[in-house]
Amino acid sequence: KQIVLISLWHQHVVTARKPDTCVTPGDCGDKEGLINTADSMLSLRAVVGTSATSEAHAEEDEVSCTTAATAAVDLVFLVDCSSSLKAAGHEASKTFLKNVVKSLPLGNGSTYTRVAIVQFTHKQYPEISLDQGTSLPTVEDAVDKMQWHGGSTYTHRGIEHVNTKTFAKARSDAVKLLVVIADGNSQKNPKSAADTARADGVEIVAIGVGPKIDYAQLELIAGTDGTIFDVSEYAKLNDFVGKATEVVCEKVKPSPAATPEPTAEPTPEPISEPTPEPT
Repeated sequence: KQIVLISLWHQHVVTARKPDTCVTPGDCGDKEGLINTADSMLSLRAVVGTSATSEAHAEEDEVSCTTAATAAVDLVFLVDCSSSLKAAGHEASKTFLKNVVKSLPLGNGSTYTRVAIVQFTHKQYPEISLDQGTSLPTVEDAVDKMQWHGGSTYTHRGIEHVNTKTFAKARSDAVKLLVVIADGNSQKNPKSAADTARADGVEIVAIGVGPKIDYAQLELIAGTDGTIFDVSEYAKLNDFVGKATEVVCEKVKPSPAATPEPTAEPTPEPISEPTPEPT
């Protein structure tokens, strides 16, 4: 199982297995096999088995899967619109949504992607449903109409709403994928809501923006085999559109399973003929 951490705090993309949470950067340096983050701005995370690329390289990524889709995906964005975002953060979220969606194969066909969007604070604000989000103009229009509501961050209620109401319109054969975007911690532990959603077949991507996010809470939302993006500020959210799109495209066009190597037949032992007795 794998968690993917994409962090803009220390300007690297990090892929991690068996992540280990650190209270302060110095705590990570003494742990065998962990990278030393003492010189970085990432204070809550150190990881095992890392691979890294620069932030500049990440900005160049362009990913699209608008054609040749092979699997149906019902994608729901759960978007924080609480008071802490401010207007600029809300606009950055809207731009991010449109940039990701434009690279997806939207439609009603058996292998197409449908998109729903729900905003949340202490309330939930459905913007477009799965049965409506089947064309780019329709989704973009819904995004343009999204309003910044303000209020407290109740991520757990948002996840519960999406799982019980939004995904109620999901196709039985579709991958159910939830992308949560938040800049603050939930007023209540979101683990129970996220666990219930996963038990109902929902895969979760958690995107935390800004310094107020508790990384441990992102882990609770994403689960042990989910995906996490940890972004330092909303101004940098759109630098990783390509990486976020790649996560969705992997569901739309899943990589084929590796063909196992054929098992070689054992070479039979030669059968020795008995030596005839002399006559």
